[in-house]
Amino acid sequence: MTDYSDVIARLHHAFRWDCDGCGRENFVRAISLEQEYIEGKFKTEVDDDSQHILYPAIVVCEHCGAQYLSSFNEFDGLDEEGTGLD
Repeated sequence: MTDYSDVIARLHHAFRWDCDGCGRENFVRAISLEQEYIEGKFKTEVDDDSQHILYPAIVVCEHCGAQYLSSFNEFDGLDEEGTGLD
């Protein structure tokens, strides 16, 4: 048996979703934005303790290949015409 005292598992943000086609559970890694990227892109300062996590716009079932637009907390990223936000 291995002594795990010197082994560290690095956990990452992820989203869990169920496929409507096959019913199986899927996981997709969240998209993390670095502080430097946000400050450069949006010309604003970011609190050092904050984490900025995005979810993918489209998910694909790893079991059956079905594709879906994604939503998170009732926000689906689409505008009134359903074409997506800029």
